[in-house]
Amino acid sequence: MKRILIFIFLIAFICFSISNADLRTAYGEGVIMVKNPGINNRITESYIVKFTVLPEVNPSEISISFTGKNDALISDDLQINPDGNYQHLISGLKKGPNEIKVIVKEGEGITEEVSVPVTVEPAETNIMEDGENKGPFSADRNQFKNLLKKKNSEASLSAGVAPKSDEYINYFIDTLFTEAQKEKVRADVVFAQMMLETGWLTFTGDVSETQNNFGGIGATGGGVKGNVFPTIDYGIRVNVQHLVAYASDKNLNGETVDPRFKYLEGKRGLTPSVELLGYQENTSGGGWAMSPQYGFILKDLIRTLSEYDSAPFTVSSAQNPDITHLDVHYITVNGINTAVNQNPASQNDTLRAALSANTLVDTDFRITEKNTGKLIAQSGFTDKPYFDFTIPEFGIYELEASVRTRGSSNATDLKRKIIYNIGPTISETDGDSNHDDSSSTSENPEELTAGSRIKLQSPVPVYGTAKDAMDGKGSQKNYEPGEYYIYKVHDGMVNISRQKGSAGGWANPNDFKIDSTAEIEKSNTSITENRGLSTTSNASNTTKLKNEDLSNSSNTSIPDRNDINSGKILLISETFVYQNPEDALNGNNPTAKIPAGYYFVYSEENGMFNISKTPGIKGNWINPEKR
Repeated sequence: MKRILIFIFLIAFICFSISNADLRTAYGEGVIMVKNPGINNRITESYIVKFTVLPEVNPSEISISFTGKNDALISDDLQINPDGNYQHLISGLKKGPNEIKVIVKEGEGITEEVSVPVTVEPAETNIMEDGENKGPFSADRNQFKNLLKKKNSEASLSAGVAPKSDEYINYFIDTLFTEAQKEKVRADVVFAQMMLETGWLTFTGDVSETQNNFGGIGATGGGVKGNVFPTIDYGIRVNVQHLVAYASDKNLNGETVDPRFKYLEGKRGLTPSVELLGYQENTSGGGWAMSPQYGFILKDLIRTLSEYDSAPFTVSSAQNPDITHLDVHYITVNGINTAVNQNPASQNDTLRAALSANTLVDTDFRITEKNTGKLIAQSGFTDKPYFDFTIPEFGIYELEASVRTRGSSNATDLKRKIIYNIGPTISETDGDSNHDDSSSTSENPEELTAGSRIKLQSPVPVYGTAKDAMDGKGSQKNYEPGEYYIYKVHDGMVNISRQKGSAGGWANPNDFKIDSTAEIEKSNTSITENRGLSTTSNASNTTKLKNEDLSNSSNTSIPDRNDINSGKILLISETFVYQNPEDALNGNNPTAKIPAGYYFVYSEENGMFNISKTPGIKGNWINPEKR
């Protein structure tokens, strides 16, 4: 009997141990999550390791180990952090292949560890020309020009733009060397960074080529375009100066033109080498870009340059001009810092027409009022890639750019026209052909209100977005009293402008004081019979909607059943709308509020109505008892 009990105990212990081991194995998966470095990343001899330990774990010890310069295994013990997030600076790593281990101990000898293989490279590729140039290096202009021609040709084919001409490449590289030498910055470092940031001068990211922003300065991602500079020379000079700000604490040799130079006070000189231009690789709080391995990518590009063909660069026959980009910018600071395709605050603000081309060109810009053809401004042919102008009032304008080979007196080689709706927002409405923006409508049926007209009795604040209008934050200006057209409705906010069918500023209908003679014009359409709705002609009729119709006065009555059957319903106040009739009936999950006024009934279900501003078009659901 005793033997049987011992046997049962042993079996139970073994089963418990196996079960517990299985649990720990499963529990151990993902217990430690290393954020930086990534597997097989290249890092410098000092690096900040970042990792997280799952909150379910109650660690008793946490350490990081790696191989030091003398092949000794170095282990750093870390203080336990209750939130499970850790970052720790390790230094003195051995060059070449290495392994960083994060070790977590918990309870009775339970240990979890994660190993991350890395390659350690010294931060030695200097940015400033201060004696010996370490790391890969090139100062041969032929290598620069030959590599740029090859890479730009390949990238341009992929991007669908004209490749740069030999004249352009020659000018660009010579200018780069001039600006780099002026500030004692390595030309190969400037070149590598500008080629990485611009996709070999194809500008397929957030930054447009007309910005002449070759380093993505001020462009923080998510569509933020960053700073704008007037010419190629100016843009290269800014990029060189910005590198100086990171790499050195010396004064500039030339006049400061980098608009962000001042923001690096206190961090100047913290990024002396190319390897440290990546934020994650810079342990001193410097770094140009957040992209992982940014500095090492630049280093590889410099190495490619240093090994490239150094045969004399020859300029082939002239290339026909081609406009690669054409934009309108809004000048905001002394003609230097501008906003791309953003709104002027008033008619008298300066706008800038700007273009980029595949070769060196002379340009002529001509701005006319779209509807009348009236000439507003013209530059005449100059060697400037931009032209500053003002407009007499907001509206639709045609920008025509003409280019010809630089120095040529021949007739214009190429013209390109674009239509810009210049108002509370500047928007390009067409790329290469004449286009009447007044006919444009929204593709979202729920927002179709083109053609409606209101007359404001008092000034109304307008905003850049519907959300700002709803929150009443960041008003750009006031629209003066007068007649406006409703371009679009979103979340109960309305976009209004002087031009029918054109985008303008966003306004909150709660701010409106509408003139009693205001009209809401319906588009030239008809209500077709749909789901039991009777056919009603509205080909050219204009429905008068007086101010008292939008109030709870005795003159206003809620339409009876006959009115609804006629296909129209009047909302006497702002009304919540819903995605489905069930939510409308129960008042759950409203998606927005829509303004008072007449709407067309698309369908009915369980006493709820689907309505929109356009006949025969599905919109949102409302509860007719709560209007």
